[in-house]
Amino acid sequence: MAYRKKNIPADVSKVQQRISGLKSIEERLDLGNGVSVVALEAAVARVIDFINLNNTKLSEIDQISNQTDEAIKEMNDLSTRALKGVEFKYGSDSNEYEMAGGTKRSEHKRAAKKPETPPEGEQNK
Repeated sequence: MAYRKKNIPADVSKVQQRISGLKSIEERLDLGNGVSVVALEAAVARVIDFINLNNTKLSEIDQISNQTDEAIKEMNDLSTRALKGVEFKYGSDSNEYEMAGGTKRSEHKRAAKKPETPPEGEQNK
């Protein structure tokens, strides 16, 4: 299952437009108290860097998740093959087969036979 990646939000575009407007007033406009064109550009870059980092980590997690799924399939296949090996070596009705996690053939429940129903149209004759 792939994780949903983040897109660049509309807020970034809005701030970039604001930066353009501020630059048209003065290229390196500084309004004091840490509010400046440089600070806004740094904030935009930081947001974009975090989004890129987030998406990279999600891709890594997707890869790890896929590897985990593959390892589970391989483990289950090996387990099935081990049980079949015990069945082949000792038989399907052996204590060893049961010890390995199988169900002895003699302990299988038989399916109950369903009563035969006459074809439609012949029931009430």
